[in-house]
Amino acid sequence: RDIYGNTSEKVAACHSRIAKIYRNQADAIRKSMMQSSSHVLPGIRVRVEGLQNQAQYNGLEGVVLKQEDDSRVCVRLDQDKKQLRLKLENVRMPCATVDERKEMYAQLQDLVHEEVTTSKELLRIQVQVAGVKHFNTAAAYFTLGLVYLQTSKVAETREAVAIITKAIRLLRRVVDDDDTLVLTGLKMAKGLKMAQDSLARFEEAGVLSAMPCLLPASSRLEDEKDMERVFASLHDTTGSSSCTLSSEAMQEGLRMYGLFNFTAASSKPVDMTTFVAIACDELQKMKVES
Repeated sequence: RDIYGNTSEKVAACHSRIAKIYRNQADAIRKSMMQSSSHVLPGIRVRVEGLQNQAQYNGLEGVVLKQEDDSRVCVRLDQDKKQLRLKLENVRMPCATVDERKEMYAQLQDLVHEEVTTSKELLRIQVQVAGVKHFNTAAAYFTLGLVYLQTSKVAETREAVAIITKAIRLLRRVVDDDDTLVLTGLKMAKGLKMAQDSLARFEEAGVLSAMPCLLPASSRLEDEKDMERVFASLHDTTGSSSCTLSSEAMQEGLRMYGLFNFTAASSKPVDMTTFVAIACDELQKMKVES
């Protein structure tokens, strides 16, 4: 079918490609924000440091191609695309500043919003071009449902369940080929199970996401366990023999974690119990606001 107006198959394909670009960019930001110095994964950016025999590479950045064993990774440098086989102790992931992480999170939210908008338009066009009872329309419903699921928000997750359920019903009505029905049906059923599990989590008391589009929904107890790990990590960084953190270290650490607007109310040092209570109270405020 030739292009006509804004409801052609070619325009639909264009929207599909744009949505995929948004998705890939959003996934890259998620990966960058969630990466940990103790977990080096393929695709993560690192900086070379501490080399003795090849000191000329110290300070250069590149991308991890693969982890060859428990102690070494293969890194492709940005400069000249040279590949190095390095010990884990000789790679460090560049640490973004608080302002950079805040900007990355804002970009992530914008990208997810754009992907939702583009996927909704793709569905509208598919209905206009192929009608409701068509495989491509069922696929477009399914795609939109998965995009809603990525938001980690209550209303959008509920919508994801409804949309993916509709996609599965459409698929059963329009597909005659058994192999296609089985393969695509299994994929959609898996997506529906994910959406239903996410919605069930939201139905638990106090379970929300403090950072939609990035962090999954969590309970107060889960937040407490997470903040205990954050406290321990920050404490190890200071090398202090005391059991407390300075208010400055707490403020900087929590802002790096994602509590971008957190300001310590006191200049006194805090122990783990106080740190966890303050952090979880702040997370709860973020959940309510989001």
